Order: sequence, then C-alpha cells, then structure tokens
Amino acid sequence: MPIYKNLRLYIKSLLIEAEKKSILEKRFNQLNDYEKNKEMYIYDDLMDPDNSGLRDEIFDLIDKSYSYIGGNVDIKAPTHLSDPKLNDYSTFLGWDIDQDPEADVVRGMKPKAGKMKLTLSATDGSKGAANFVVDDTAGRLSDGQHYAEMSGRAATAQMKKSTPACTDESIARSLLPGKTITWFGEHPALYAGNDKNLADLAAQFTDTTSKIEAGKSKQYGPNGEYDGWYVRHLGGSLHAKLIFGSV
Repeated sequence: MPIYKNLRLYIKSLLIEAEKKSILEKRFNQLNDYEKNKEMYIYDDLMDPDNSGLRDEIFDLIDKSYSYIGGNVDIKAPTHLSDPKLNDYSTFLGWDIDQDPEADVVRGMKPKAGKMKLTLSATDGSKGAANFVVDDTAGRLSDGQHYAEMSGRAATAQMKKSTPACTDESIARSLLPGKTITWFGEHPALYAGNDKNLADLAAQFTDTTSKIEAGKSKQYGPNGEYDGWYVRHLGGSLHAKLIFGSV
C-alpha cells in the first residue's frame, strides 16, 4: 500500500505542477491588462521566461504572415521572441480584435534616425485583421514620427490609402544609417537609362510581381508621389523598397 500511496502522491504533485505551469505560461488573453480591441504592450511579456505559450501564439502569427517570403529575417522560432538580440523591437504591440480570445494582430517597431521605424507586422490572416493593420499603419505613417520600408502587397495597400512616401534620396539615406542602398527613384522595373550598373541591377526586377508593383506605383502616384524606390540586400537577396511616412 505505501508504494501505491506514494505513487498517487507523486502523480498528484505532477498534476499540481502542470496546473501551476499552465497558469504561469500565459497566453495573450491571460495577460494582466488584456482587453478586447486594446493596444497592448507585450515586449516584457514576451521576454518573460515563463511565457512560452504566449511566444508560441505570437510566433504563429509571424510565421504565417512571412511564410510567402520564406519567414521573418530575425524571428524564425518562438524562442527568438525572448532573445533581445533578435527581438530588438523597443515597442512590441498586440491586439485581439475579433470574437475568439486569441491575438489577431502584432507589430514591432524600433527607434531609428530620431523616429520610430515600423519593422514587423503580422496577422491571423483574416480580412478584418488585414484591414486593421493597413489602417493602423497609415495612421502612424502620417504623424511625422513613424516610417517604414515597404514593398509588395504592403506597399500597394499604403499607396492605395494615399499614404505619403519619401522621394528624396538624401532623406531616405538618412533614415537608413549604415545601410547600403542603390537609389533608382522610379521603380527599377521601369529603368530605361544607360548606366550599366543600374541596368544590370534593374534586370533583377523584370518578373511579373515587380512589374505589377511598378505599375501600382504609377497608378497611385501619377505625379511621382511614389518615385522613391531603391534596392538593397536583405536576407541574402535583392529587394526593391520604398520608404513610407511623412518624413
């Protein structure tokens, strides 16, 4: 009997510890200041060693949102969210905007060149969350205190919202300290000049996606509002980028 009693006590202790762990390993809706539709600052929560459940939940949004480009450059695993060398966003925000109790939108930003640079944005993939991000981004990029490098669908969404963009090369370079960029102005897919180096670089952007991106920049910026494109290396490959913001 003592053996069985000890076994029961051992199992009970394991269950108690598991329950304690589940309470400590908070999910998004278990955070102390959680509210529906509230902008929540979650950087410290992500750094908390006990909150592996929260990191799993937030990473799932990031992983899904960046899967089309092979994943986020810095955050490639849930544990990276608690590594300050990788999660170096001074501000990390999250929102729950729908009926389920899970995070739907997250974004990270960091101070650069005297302003806040929006550098990470992820959603649960729903239309509501996507619309929320577009509106939140447009609002921040119009306040004179935020800016963001964009391309692809994100850039098109902001052009469609008439969000201002930087078309001054010197200002663009000042917002990218320490970064090597090749300035084009018009999208590289539209390059028709005689500079061999620029022509060779522009030849990397003749795919359908680049042509569509270039076309949108003219559709929504017929007077050069979105002629601020440059090329830089990111994640081992070339990317055409445009800075948005009232900068």
